[in-house]
Amino acid sequence: MAKRILIVEDEAVIGMDIASRLERNGYTVVGLAVDDEEALAVIDKEKPDLMLMDISLKSSVDGIELVTQIHRTEKIPVVYITSYSDPATIGRSMTTSPYGYIIKPFTSQSLLATVSLSFTRIELERTTMEKSKLVQSVLEHTSDGIAVVDEDYTVTLLNETFCNIAGMSTCATGKNIRDVLGGYTHGTYSSVICLDNGKEKKTAVMGVSRFNSGSIVTLTDITQTELFKTELNIAEKKFVSIFQKRFIPGLIVSMDGLIIKDCNEALMRLYSLASSSEGVSVSSLVGESAALKIYDLARDNAYFELPRVEQVSRSGRTFIADFRGNVISEGSTEFIMIDIEDVSEKVRLEIIEKELKMRMIQTNKMAALGTLVSGVAHELNNPNNFIMFNSSIIKEYLNDFVSLLDEMEEERGELMIGNTPYSEAKGDILQLLEGIYKGSERIRDIVLDLKSFARQDTVAAHQLLSVEVPLKAAIHMLAHKINKSTDCFAEDIEPNLPPIMGNSQKLEQVFINIIMNALEATPGRHLPVSVRCFVRGGHVIVEVKDCGIGIREEDIQRITEPFFTTKQAEGGTGLGLSIAYTIIQDHNGGFNVTSEKNKGTVVTISIPAGTSV
Repeated sequence: MAKRILIVEDEAVIGMDIASRLERNGYTVVGLAVDDEEALAVIDKEKPDLMLMDISLKSSVDGIELVTQIHRTEKIPVVYITSYSDPATIGRSMTTSPYGYIIKPFTSQSLLATVSLSFTRIELERTTMEKSKLVQSVLEHTSDGIAVVDEDYTVTLLNETFCNIAGMSTCATGKNIRDVLGGYTHGTYSSVICLDNGKEKKTAVMGVSRFNSGSIVTLTDITQTELFKTELNIAEKKFVSIFQKRFIPGLIVSMDGLIIKDCNEALMRLYSLASSSEGVSVSSLVGESAALKIYDLARDNAYFELPRVEQVSRSGRTFIADFRGNVISEGSTEFIMIDIEDVSEKVRLEIIEKELKMRMIQTNKMAALGTLVSGVAHELNNPNNFIMFNSSIIKEYLNDFVSLLDEMEEERGELMIGNTPYSEAKGDILQLLEGIYKGSERIRDIVLDLKSFARQDTVAAHQLLSVEVPLKAAIHMLAHKINKSTDCFAEDIEPNLPPIMGNSQKLEQVFINIIMNALEATPGRHLPVSVRCFVRGGHVIVEVKDCGIGIREEDIQRITEPFFTTKQAEGGTGLGLSIAYTIIQDHNGGFNVTSEKNKGTVVTISIPAGTSV
């Protein structure tokens, strides 16, 4: 931006000449005044960067007086134009701090040189002023105390912070630094000093930097820092003491690398450690898999839980643990504080509780089923007894009728019964009557089977029995389902099976469940289902095999879980195999399932022969 200049010259021709020369060299002339009134009017409106002021003006005041008046409100730099160079005039003008003089007559070179030098000085003064303000601002706003000391130990410059830290009653230069800070010497060093002004004690870091013939002294108040440090040390000791004495096993690991930084006595007992594992990777203690899960959880959560993790102590003891962790920070370093609780006993009790609930559910279910089946069996038994009784009477009557009809046919010749020759009708009638009687006997046997299945023992007594009895009873009860599901049912029971100690009702329930599953897994009547029973290695083995759809590999491990079922859509409860598995366990037996997709499943049950449970 072009520099803006006001020319005050009572000789208009000279003023115009000056203006012309300046504008040709890039300056902007904002006004050309011939007296004080015109000059003041231009200054009020334009605020020029420099005034070229003629000392001798044709007005009530000369140029020096006019500049004095202007400087009362506007600090505009001035260069005087004059043909007078007497000492008195020059001396009077110096009170206004002129930036130069242009002596008439002048040349363009002297005019431009004076104006250029004036603007250079103006810029230097502006820069110096800004730097001075900056230095003063730094001194006023810095949190450190700063003082400048000369070679004679006299304070020549200082800020208020220095005075406050040093406890100076009055903040002023001219004091001896050694009277303020005992033990001070010139040089370059840093030290921690204690200050006591009679009212309070302070701790500060004193820094001394030598320069030229003096020194710069800085004071940093660390009183609160020292207090915090002391309190932190006390808190740290308390934390370490509490952490070490905690009942719950715990350890602290670094987020970076998962290195163990500390562990308490309870953890050492839990893992049978002879000494602290400080400095080693946490994976060597809790396992690689658990360590990776801990890192992933801690990276995304300030607090996390990792339940039911299998662990092994240094002594070889296996236990189940719950992990709980908090991410804590120390400066820019992050750590994970982990609590490890041995929940093996809790897990064992949960399993027992789950089994008891499952057995209670089954007991209630069987009780309800027993009531229902007993009612149905009773209702079926009454009309069936009526059929059997009436059939036997009709059969006796029919024998007498047949004797009479035989005699009548001998006398009269061939008789017709319902448009059928008597000789043929006689055989059909006897056969139909025999079918009715056998059918009622079949109904009677089914009712007896239902009653036996539904009856609940008051105690789950075990006694010597042959597995053949409950196995054949189960097959007998499922006869209708077998005929409906497959044309290729095979039953192979080895003769003279050794007895076992067991409960016939419960084993019957197991065999019904397993055979029923095999039948339901068979998609076509042409596919075989077989039941084998034989002796091997002192155990009675029952093997049920089908060629059905099979069981998925991921489901094999879960089929004995309570309420797990692959037949949710068909209304499966997921209790059948769970109950069967529990019953076989009660018999000290084995329960094994092998399966292959679309090729079938084999369920093998083994029960010790002649063993008391």
